[in-house]
This record gives sequence, C-alpha cells and structure tokens, in this order.
Amino acid sequence: MGSGFWHFMRRLFAVFFAAFMLSPILVILIASFTGEGYVRFPPREYGIRWYIEAMHNDAFMSGLVFSLEIACAVALISGVLGV
Repeated sequence: MGSGFWHFMRRLFAVFFAAFMLSPILVILIASFTGEGYVRFPPREYGIRWYIEAMHNDAFMSGLVFSLEIACAVALISGVLGV
C-alpha cells in the first residue's frame, strides 16, 4: 500500500476523531432548543424559551457581558503579543 492510502487513512481518522469530540456539544445544542420544562433528547417540541429566559436574567446577562469583555481584551493582547 502506498503513501496515498496512509494519508487518506490519517485524514479519515482525524475526521472521525473530530466528530467524536464535537458530538457532545452537538447533543447539548440540540437539547437546548427544547420547549419543555426539562431536558429531553431528542426534544419533542422545539423553541427558544430557555434562551429568552436567560436574556431576561440580570445575573446571567452581567456575567455574559463581563465574559465577552474579558474575551475581547485577551484576544487583543494575544494578537498584539503574537505579532
């Protein structure tokens, strides 16, 4: 078997490994769009109820804004240091 076969096998392994590592995030993302009062996978009905409730929660929003400010500062600093 030539090197082309092994190159293909490495790429195939990388794709399957990435899909395996990202699958829990995909499950949580799909489950987060439930319209019910509890988590169920797969959801029986879909909605954005929990996202709307999170946006009306002052503690969540202040934490989100603070996290985004820190993320922007860190991205800026790391970009400057990286260049």
